[in-house]
Amino acid sequence: MKKSVKVHFVFEGIIKESEVLRGVLFGGERVLVAGNEGVGLYNAIPTDQPGVYLVNLDEDDRDYLSQSPEFLLDLVLA
Repeated sequence: MKKSVKVHFVFEGIIKESEVLRGVLFGGERVLVAGNEGVGLYNAIPTDQPGVYLVNLDEDDRDYLSQSPEFLLDLVLA
């Protein structure tokens, strides 16, 4: 299942409202985002707000696309 969501990032314990990005949620657990830094795929945590997810870079900063760019093709084809 794919759906458009808002993505907040935690970095050094801080969530900056100016850095909220639009993303695409895949499978309810990973979010694809595009911003000034490029495109990335991260683990996502649902919040109590509908359609809003959190990427906690303090606990898990793994970008699945940087580790395996072919993963993007798998997402598109799914």
